Amino acid sequence: MSPQANIARVQELVACYQNENAAGYLAGVAEGDSFKGSILGGLIPGGEAIKSKAEFVELMGRMGDYMEVKKFEPGNWFAVNNDVLFTVDWEFMWKPTGKVVETTALVRKVLDKDNNICEKYHMVDTEAITGQKSPHDESTVKRVQSLLAEIAAGNPAGYMAGVADNIQASMLGGLIKGADGIANKQEFQDVMSKMNDVMEVKKFEPCNFRALPNNDMMFTVNWELVWKATGKTVTTTAVVRKVLDKDNNICAKYHMIDATAVTQESPRDVTVEQPC
Repeated sequence: MSPQANIARVQELVACYQNENAAGYLAGVAEGDSFKGSILGGLIPGGEAIKSKAEFVELMGRMGDYMEVKKFEPGNWFAVNNDVLFTVDWEFMWKPTGKVVETTALVRKVLDKDNNICEKYHMVDTEAITGQKSPHDESTVKRVQSLLAEIAAGNPAGYMAGVADNIQASMLGGLIKGADGIANKQEFQDVMSKMNDVMEVKKFEPCNFRALPNNDMMFTVNWELVWKATGKTVTTTAVVRKVLDKDNNICAKYHMIDATAVTQESPRDVTVEQPC
């Protein structure tokens, strides 16, 4: 399946959830222990370590005990192969406190060969809701934030020192030639060196940092840039996933942006307001 078809498949299943058709959604979830994930971990007990479809079904049955959902708006859909990434703007009443919460979730879903969801990671800012830290190791977030600080300080070499030689990446695919199929550090460096040729960055604002299992993390970036080919200023939101290796270096990076919205002559505003 193409990335676009994988997005469409996940959107179809999410629409079932939005239409209160839980059976329709669950029909698209892999059976038995072929399914795993972290879903609202830190909010619903056990959600951080789901190991089977049965555990997922049981978790969904308990969601109403903890929250009353007022808004659930998915957006910023991207895919790399069978990996689908997106955001969800949530508004819900958190029943333990009675507080109405507005938050942005970062979501990763992986499809198997049968086009069913075999992994799901649905991450929110648990500390802002409960006052408790995320159940996942946040060292991945801290490491990536420290490397991003090198970029912000005008020291790209400091960032590159934290990139693994065998990095796999799709980074600004559709904007820079070869960016969607990076296979090593040299190719990564080559793409980085071409960025100033095609765009002038006005704002690069990372936020919504979330720790995931598996030495994994995600965040969003609010971008404002001038696309030099058209001279147009574009405001958009990227969804980013990075994976660290055993040496604490970035071995996988997926920095996804709506390339069509950037390159078209009259770009539409694709910003999603996100709490930072």
